[in-house]
Amino acid sequence: DPEGIAHLSVTHYPDAPISWVGEPGNSEALSLPHLLLKVQLPLVDQGRKFFQTSYALIDDDRAMMILRLGSGIPAKLANMSFPADGAALDGAATINVTRRGVNLLQVSGIRDAGEYDLQQAEALLAKVDMTWGTPITNYMAGPIVKNMTFFQHTTKATVRKARKVDVSLTIKHDDFDPFAWIFADSRPLGAWWLEGDLEVTTKVDTIPKADPQIPHMDANITALRTSGAVLTHGLNVSARSSACSNADVIWTRMKLNTEKITPYLPPGFSLEQDEGVMMLQRCQPGVFKLLGDLKLPMVYNELWVNVFGTYDDTPILLPILLLVDDDVAMMAGNDYGGTPKKLANLTFTMTPDSGANSSVFASINRHGRQIFKFTGRIGAGTIGA
Repeated sequence: DPEGIAHLSVTHYPDAPISWVGEPGNSEALSLPHLLLKVQLPLVDQGRKFFQTSYALIDDDRAMMILRLGSGIPAKLANMSFPADGAALDGAATINVTRRGVNLLQVSGIRDAGEYDLQQAEALLAKVDMTWGTPITNYMAGPIVKNMTFFQHTTKATVRKARKVDVSLTIKHDDFDPFAWIFADSRPLGAWWLEGDLEVTTKVDTIPKADPQIPHMDANITALRTSGAVLTHGLNVSARSSACSNADVIWTRMKLNTEKITPYLPPGFSLEQDEGVMMLQRCQPGVFKLLGDLKLPMVYNELWVNVFGTYDDTPILLPILLLVDDDVAMMAGNDYGGTPKKLANLTFTMTPDSGANSSVFASINRHGRQIFKFTGRIGAGTIGA
């Protein structure tokens, strides 16, 4: 919409009942407090005006997955700082947003500039936000996927405090996380400090795809929705657009608790045996293609738990649980491979190296709890040689 104005917001949700204690919809709601940055762009389609969250950052990985997979909001993980409740708007308070070591946004000099009408503030928040999801299946060619899934979010706001504020924005560009190029410059046309409650209602629409496909698989879209800065430099990047190179892998066969696993199988899937395969892997590097010829190399560790099953009478190896220690690798696995990857802290070492007779150690922690520990030694022989 050439007449519209983009909205950049950083919001603290101290109470956000967006998850469940147990079975979704049939258990007690679970609050996931979080900070959320959103860039909402003004769009128009056949005379209808609305907004679209085209870029988002969040500081909780559980809330991130819910927004990405359940609401179509392309949230990526970031570290954020936000003024404490009741902070004075005297110019001292700041907001910082850092992702993968890059300070993408700093809001400083937040100073009160006068009262803002509460009804106008509620109208400012009560916009229609139309999102279209993050999985690649939503914008692949028509012969593979026939329909687009859209999420229409409508917000009802009850604002208790509304103040105009003066702020200074510092926005940094990174080739692999091009947040800065969304804006013409870093001078805000207006800024407000709002406090209140939000009630968001989401409607899901499935619409047959048109030709040409819009939105399409564009490198800049990929960077905005999935990418992040390079953390490890000097890596030997594979020529392939997506690859796990020079990997160390440990495979183990494990007995399964079939009673516990069966409820988590997708519809139409059934277990074939009571054994599964657990795989520890380090990619050195894994490569993810992004902007044109640019490829993002990542060194990361991951754990795969695979079960043997059938689908439509076809034998399959189904990944039922995956943990990974790099958020880009996690999002790429979710969106491009349909693999249920979650973030965790992984340690995976082979001493003195990855050869025969090496000692193997692995430990996995998620949200402060150790959930897995593995020790072993690589044998000198081979199997099937």
